Amino acid sequence: MTLTIVVILVVVLLLLVIGVNMIQQHKEKIEADRRAEMVRQRAIIEETEELLSYATKLPMSKAMLTVLHKRNNDALRAMLAVANDKGDAQRRMDDGENQLSTIEKGYQEPDENSFTFPDSDKLAVAYIQALKKLRLVLRSEHTRGRVDTTSYVNEEKRLDRLQLKISVENSLKRALAAKVLRQLGTARDMLEKAEQMLNNVPQPDDYTIQRLHDVARLNAEILAETRSATEAEVTKRREKESDDLDVLFQPKKKW
Repeated sequence: MTLTIVVILVVVLLLLVIGVNMIQQHKEKIEADRRAEMVRQRAIIEETEELLSYATKLPMSKAMLTVLHKRNNDALRAMLAVANDKGDAQRRMDDGENQLSTIEKGYQEPDENSFTFPDSDKLAVAYIQALKKLRLVLRSEHTRGRVDTTSYVNEEKRLDRLQLKISVENSLKRALAAKVLRQLGTARDMLEKAEQMLNNVPQPDDYTIQRLHDVARLNAEILAETRSATEAEVTKRREKESDDLDVLFQPKKKW
């Protein structure tokens, strides 16, 4: 009888230990999931806030700004649901809601034609990378049903057009700089790059047509300068050969 009681107690104790371990593992899993969710939402927030920082540099539309702020607020709301300290997330979400309300009421979209193109390769690359990220975010939000198809198509075209202009203007700037330095081969390469990008536009607009004319004009100038340089080199070489012949056949001096 005593042995039976001992066995029962041991079994009960083992079950308790197993039960406690299972509860502990479940708590640890919940905590790990919570932390993973916090990391995921924090990454979304950091990326979105980085893109929002370009709102003062790139001509963002009201629709694009709205998409970014809603994405940021959704991530903050998801973080708020799992955060232990809800104060900071709540404050940032309140600020985001206020900014979104301000944009929806009276945001004045900047004119694309007034956009100042970057004056350095580094800045141009940064702008293009930001535009690529914006397109990825836009596509992701559209896939999730948070952006309607009409807005998606319009914004995709807008971002694509802006990316094209930055790339073309940067190539033209580099071509002109190379032309001034008499690096005509580099200048031609930059013009060819710009021309290829412009020719890939399915529906050319006034900007595309004008820039193709500019590329053709610069190519003609470079070709003329190349010919001139070649002719000058030929003339110089002929003059040198003539001088050498004069020296060779000049009358010998008598000593």
